[in-house]
Amino acid sequence: MELYLFLVITCCLQSVSADTASRFVAPGFDRETDLVLTSSEEAELRRLKRQAELPDSEPTITSYHIISTVTARYVSTSVITTVENNADLSQEVQFGFRFNPEAFISGFVMIVDEIAYEAQVREKVAAQKAYNEAKRRGQSAAQVRQIDKSTSRFSVDLNLEPKKTVIFNLTYQELLRRDEGQFIHGLNVEPGQIVEDLRVEVNIIEPQGISSVEARWTPHDDSLTPLVSFTPLSTRASVLFTPSTSLQSSAGAEGLVGAIEVTYDVQHDLTGGDIQIVNGYFVHYISPEGIPPAPKKVVFVIDVSGSMAGQKIDQTREVMIEILSQLREIDYFNVLAFSQGVSNWRQSVVQATPSNVANAQTFVRNLQAGGGTNINSALVAAARQVDETDEAFPAMFLLTDGRPTWGVTSTQAILDAVKEETEEKVALFCIGFGTDVDDQFMERLGSENQGLYRKIYVDSDAPLQMRKFFDEFATPLLYNIAVQYQDDAVETNTLIGGDFISYFDGKELVVAGKLSEGFMGTKLNAVVTAKGRDRDFELEVTQEVEEELDPNMVEDFSQRMWAFLTIKDLLAREKLSSVPEEKAALKERALALSLKYSFVTPLTSLLIIKPPETTPTAPPPTTANPPTAIPLDNSAAASSAPKLDPSRLPVASGSGSVGGDPHIVIDVPHSNLTICFDLQPSNGTIISLLSDPQLGIYVNAEIVERRLSGQNQDHAPSRHPSYLGRIGIVLHDYRVLITDEAIMIDSEIKLSWSERRSVVIRDFNITVYGTNNLTVAIGGVIHMKVCFWNSARTDQKHLNFEVVNSDRFSPEVGGVVGQFQYKQLFLKNPNHGLTANNHTRGVMEIDGKDRFVVMQKERVERVYDCWWSKSKSYIGDDTQYFVTGLFSDSK
Repeated sequence: MELYLFLVITCCLQSVSADTASRFVAPGFDRETDLVLTSSEEAELRRLKRQAELPDSEPTITSYHIISTVTARYVSTSVITTVENNADLSQEVQFGFRFNPEAFISGFVMIVDEIAYEAQVREKVAAQKAYNEAKRRGQSAAQVRQIDKSTSRFSVDLNLEPKKTVIFNLTYQELLRRDEGQFIHGLNVEPGQIVEDLRVEVNIIEPQGISSVEARWTPHDDSLTPLVSFTPLSTRASVLFTPSTSLQSSAGAEGLVGAIEVTYDVQHDLTGGDIQIVNGYFVHYISPEGIPPAPKKVVFVIDVSGSMAGQKIDQTREVMIEILSQLREIDYFNVLAFSQGVSNWRQSVVQATPSNVANAQTFVRNLQAGGGTNINSALVAAARQVDETDEAFPAMFLLTDGRPTWGVTSTQAILDAVKEETEEKVALFCIGFGTDVDDQFMERLGSENQGLYRKIYVDSDAPLQMRKFFDEFATPLLYNIAVQYQDDAVETNTLIGGDFISYFDGKELVVAGKLSEGFMGTKLNAVVTAKGRDRDFELEVTQEVEEELDPNMVEDFSQRMWAFLTIKDLLAREKLSSVPEEKAALKERALALSLKYSFVTPLTSLLIIKPPETTPTAPPPTTANPPTAIPLDNSAAASSAPKLDPSRLPVASGSGSVGGDPHIVIDVPHSNLTICFDLQPSNGTIISLLSDPQLGIYVNAEIVERRLSGQNQDHAPSRHPSYLGRIGIVLHDYRVLITDEAIMIDSEIKLSWSERRSVVIRDFNITVYGTNNLTVAIGGVIHMKVCFWNSARTDQKHLNFEVVNSDRFSPEVGGVVGQFQYKQLFLKNPNHGLTANNHTRGVMEIDGKDRFVVMQKERVERVYDCWWSKSKSYIGDDTQYFVTGLFSDSK
């Protein structure tokens, strides 16, 4: 696996004549250091630069981070680049990179002036038109598109506005395939310049258990060795690479040019594998260990037509003699050579005894090239010798350098003939030798017959390439493999994989799919049946459906892996199909999934356009008469308390409400999430709703229970409904006591719920609106609200508390409500089925752990749609928020 990443920075110029330009820059000269100009020439150069709008400085990369997370083979990699354009003109940056053909770009974010603009996936032609129009208008814009389908070479075109610092965050995803007993993850590092802040980080999470991890820099350099952190048999490992600028400089003026290569493997045993389930989607890895090699029945089909003469036939003889020597005595084989006709070494397959192998090697040594290319007759003859049985793994190896020129020359007719003979139960591995091969035909031959196609170029290491290809499939361990899941557990039409013709040493089989909508089981069971050496195998595995997840895993990785594999399968089938209607249908399905999961495929692009600056419109002036403000002078207190400067505090806008039994409703800052939970402390308990030691603000509330009397008392529940009875607010040295009767400020000023009045104390404004509503404004940027309720139905008086606006709480803010100002919550799945009461169930990451949440309606003054869970899920043990008094700042 190879991954190449490079950055090319250019600028947009008006035309300058070559004659004029050559007066200033001679070939081989460095413009900055080698060129000496007269004063008149310098003036002329400045004029030409203005005329050509040539920026004085090119964009500079100030940070370059590659962060990669591997979750059960599925990789999500983010390339985060900060670019500064200090010129007075817009400049275009072309950010190109190349990685393995299995990867899809999955996201792109551009951050300008602290505002994040996330790309939207578009159909490719529509995205290109939109990008061109944005560029014409001079807007910052970026486009991610696939340039070359065969090499997965992508580019990002970035038009940077003048005097801007832009952060580009590009994410791509891929699936690691096991090869020769290990997984290889490559990350190319080639920023194009020396970067002050360069960091490559790889985090591996493998629930199956990690057996080994290695990392190296290529080309090899002892001074550029990545740091590996790993404990054998654990489920996590990490790799870190942070070269200094001096180490980067040692590689040249353009910095590092190379790659980080991480290799690792997981624990294997003789079971049905490992299953990972997330949000109704699963991925099943099968790699049993401790199985002896199975016998194989293989026919080698060698092209000896005239085009093979010379170096090709010489190299073919060399490699075939070595391959034959690697056959085991349990194997059966034959060798067919073909040009216009077919020449058999034997009329049927024979056992690979030493004498048979030696005779076959003699046959190969005497092969001579000449004649046409009759691929059809050769493959049909070979297929009839390796008809599928239970005795051995059946396979054919085809080596050719050309196209069918003799006999049946229609590629579709050849495909049909081969499939008719093999009934798609024989693996066909194809090697295309040289540049004259029909690659699409050979790829279809391999993929439609349970095999693979590999192209090999004619050069000195061609024999090595051929040997390596054969070695990958020389040791089958199992064949005729079937994977079954319990009845009604899996939607069979979603399965990718499930039946395999073979499992080879050092490889891994992968199945992905979706659990059935009506599946109510707590475990998923799988049985893998297969043929092996001298016995049949039946391997089992069971996985809990709702096992707690590692919070550092790639989000929804099993669903995204299923989508990834499905798109790959659809694109491959579309490419191989020769039926126009079928091709269109496959392409349409692949496009729909690409759009749904925001994958950049050969069918789509990601497009982002920064909208032009707009002037915010001021809110209309209020027409209501504000309450009368009464300033309160307390110079002693004012001098002892630090002056608030909310503008210096971070912004964390959000709101939270507490009321009722009591119910807690939080509009989580920086998200569209509304969460809710209940508290059930005993009567008289005082809880901390909000505390900010840095600002000197504390809000505590006393819980009171509603007692039932009379007939209702006989049917009273074990726990009485409870409410907020009294609230105490500390504002530096001031204390505000709020009850259902009145509001007291420092025991000196008493405000009635029925009057309209404001009290201003330094940066605090306490206002009663005469409608049982009170607000506390702090520094003009933090607003809290308390409402007095007197229910005629229940004859219960109580208070509700709400943080209306919280733009400037400090990072130290805490309490039942306050802690959510900077708390990290992520809704990972908004639709994880229904509860018994038909409420939507979701999965939310809270403090690094996945918790189930339920969508329901909660009333605190008004009705909220919110994600409810137990208080323990959101805030932990609620006793940690119990305090000793209404004006306490701690327990």
